[in-house]
Amino acid sequence: MSIEDGYFLGVALRGVDLTDPVAVAAALQAYEAPRRPHTARQVQQAYLLGKVFHHTPAALRPVRDFVFDHTPFLQKVAGDSNPKLINEQLALIEG
Repeated sequence: MSIEDGYFLGVALRGVDLTDPVAVAAALQAYEAPRRPHTARQVQQAYLLGKVFHHTPAALRPVRDFVFDHTPFLQKVAGDSNPKLINEQLALIEG
């Protein structure tokens, strides 16, 4: 995310007079608006996965591990959708 953010921030600030607070504020808003949905999804997913992996009660951990080890659940939740979203962001960089 930091690499993506650095790229898109650089694009937004390209050619902006950094001594002009109004122009900088407008550029930062132009940077932030399209990044917000992607960033929110990444943060939410990290939060949920953190809860699942680090806050599961001890009695339920074997069940959690069994589900993750023997079903495609985790792959569907994180493995399939997240790379697609990241690749969409990279396509914007490459495009």
